Amino acid sequence: MKSSLALIMALSLVACSTQLIDKETSSLYSIPLGSVFELHQALVVPAYHARAFIQDGKIVSEQQVREYYPHCEVELKNVKPVSQRILPNRFTLVRVLDDEYEARRHILFASLKHVEGGPLFVGFASEYYVQPEQPSDVFKITCLHWDEYSANRFLSVKEIRQALGSVMSLQLKDDAI
Repeated sequence: MKSSLALIMALSLVACSTQLIDKETSSLYSIPLGSVFELHQALVVPAYHARAFIQDGKIVSEQQVREYYPHCEVELKNVKPVSQRILPNRFTLVRVLDDEYEARRHILFASLKHVEGGPLFVGFASEYYVQPEQPSDVFKITCLHWDEYSANRFLSVKEIRQALGSVMSLQLKDDAI
């Protein structure tokens, strides 16, 4: 009897705790392994580069990326001296790594003197290692944004989907039918 009551209480707590994090809007939710990124449009990676960029539902160049807003990078295994095409494909998530890239800004005083030790900015990046359904050199999709260190916030599923737009979709394993 006591073990049954303890089991019911434990299950009740677990059921409540899963509802505390909204998987669409919470930056605490981790996309589950087995989820699928599906590329709907071909991407072109320039010669001597390994990444293609997507932001606001558009394919953009590295120079066009607005770093402080959500964006995703589709990364190839190899850099080549010619441009490479990434064809529409499905990529199954096999590993997730949340990482922080740090950069300090220089302070520019009115005297035009640069001083080290400006504010710390961090790229809050979720690296999604993927397995392509059809042969492809794509091995990773990274979604990130830069912010002040105190923000301490990775992108939510909603922000990732907005960054990808119609170029690429994300099907969470939990939502698969």
